[in-house]
Amino acid sequence: MDLSAESFGVAPRRNMGMLEEMPLSLDPEDVIAEFEAMTRDAGRVQIETLKKILEENGRTEYLQRWGLDGRTDPESYKSCVPLVTHEDLEPYINRIVDGDDSSILTGNPITTISLSSGTTRGMPKFVPFNDELMESTMQIYKTSYSFRNRQVLHFLASRKFDWFSGFPYMAFRSHIDLSCGSPCLNYV
Repeated sequence: MDLSAESFGVAPRRNMGMLEEMPLSLDPEDVIAEFEAMTRDAGRVQIETLKKILEENGRTEYLQRWGLDGRTDPESYKSCVPLVTHEDLEPYINRIVDGDDSSILTGNPITTISLSSGTTRGMPKFVPFNDELMESTMQIYKTSYSFRNRQVLHFLASRKFDWFSGFPYMAFRSHIDLSCGSPCLNYV
């Protein structure tokens, strides 16, 4: 099955943006320390994050539709903008996929359109990303990797291995491969 941009009638975007600037290595302990510092006051961080999102996207067609009128406080957002599903957003997303580059859902340009795995309705869904969303997604992957890697190392350090034909029969390793431009977490 061809899932290229061209197969969906979409011109491919050549600018990799943030992915080209990504470091090829990371220190898991630094990532964990940053995460733990941010979660010490998670409520404040969430309010600041929502305010930033609303400031950056307040003039989008979608938020203007709901009458937010530039307000960036959580109360206004909760009272004006309804809870929706991906299906509710599909008409907007389809316009983006069709090449409309106006500020429909985000104030910053959409740089990537991803396809979901299709597990919800049995078919893949388009998921638009801009550089900020891609950066947030990469941070989630780095944080997840860092915690999993820490757990793997603790597990390995706490176990005695039995040997079978000269090899430990309970051994594995993990690493992030950034050679393709995005993280690929591999377990062997």
